[in-house]
Amino acid sequence: MKQAGVKFAILGREETCTGDPARRLGNEYLYATVAAQNVETLNRYKPRRIVTQCPHCFHNLKNEYPDFGGNYTVLHEAEFIDELIQAGRLKPRGEISERITYHDPCYMARHNRKWDSARSALGAIPGAEIADVEQSKNRTFCCGAGGGCFWKEEHEGTRINQKRFESTERSQAQMRRSRMPILHDDDGRRGEVALTRGNDASPRPRRAGSRIHRRKYEVIDP
Repeated sequence: MKQAGVKFAILGREETCTGDPARRLGNEYLYATVAAQNVETLNRYKPRRIVTQCPHCFHNLKNEYPDFGGNYTVLHEAEFIDELIQAGRLKPRGEISERITYHDPCYMARHNRKWDSARSALGAIPGAEIADVEQSKNRTFCCGAGGGCFWKEEHEGTRINQKRFESTERSQAQMRRSRMPILHDDDGRRGEVALTRGNDASPRPRRAGSRIHRRKYEVIDP
């Protein structure tokens, strides 16, 4: 946002979880308490637009907070980045001549029917080839962490995250991209992964803030 000259503010210590995990796990009282507190805070500042990284936060702020008096214009960061690129305020730099596949978060694609912006932003990278996995867009497959699964263990069958990773391998992509904050770390458990490379027999996740992640955009004067 700073590079693109966007005026923005953050809540800092006043920012808390949207409460989504509590609702998905059935603790409606806790969710209502958290949502009401967040709505009170946000309404005090009257934001023109809210940009969020997390698909679950996007869904809650946009679709569920109106029940608590919170009516906001909400953008997922993929939409916002693509908007800045299309406006000429950000321009991809550094060629990445690789096949890239994108994991559609359930709460963006299946629940909110949003999948074009992420592909548009990735497609603007010089040399990038976008390759969808078998189950993508409105048919996307769960990463295994959302819906409260982050706090649960799977004791039968193949883990959901393993199934999803295997499906991305079949796309023959050298790079895998996701904007799901609670995706999986190196050992297949929990953590935040932004990029994973599949060039060898044991792909290693690349975390947000890595060299590849940071170098994607340069500033173009508005």
